[in-house]
Amino acid sequence: MGQEYSSLNIEERTQLGLLVSQKLSKRQIAAQMGRSASTISRELARNGHPQRGYLAAGAQQAASQRRVQAKAGVRKLGTRFDTPLGKFVRHELQRALSPEQIAGRLKRMHPEDLINI
Repeated sequence: MGQEYSSLNIEERTQLGLLVSQKLSKRQIAAQMGRSASTISRELARNGHPQRGYLAAGAQQAASQRRVQAKAGVRKLGTRFDTPLGKFVRHELQRALSPEQIAGRLKRMHPEDLINI
């Protein structure tokens, strides 16, 4: 299948800003940067500005803020792990199982449950 998505770093964002200012298409930019066109499109949609265009420093700051907020959201789940199911999930996550693996294990352990895990 396709390659795994990874966000751009500051050097790539700087290069992207330069290529955007040269009025290249997203596909041309992707080819020059060695990235997929969807990665470029997603980056421009998330971090571009209608009037100012694409500014690498602002894009990097916005991406960093989103990353911090996303990690803060994970901490908010703490109280939901007080149930037996939550404790099981936490234990399996600590064992480095993926959410998909945990869901599969729960389906095998409790096939009679109608809850769509």
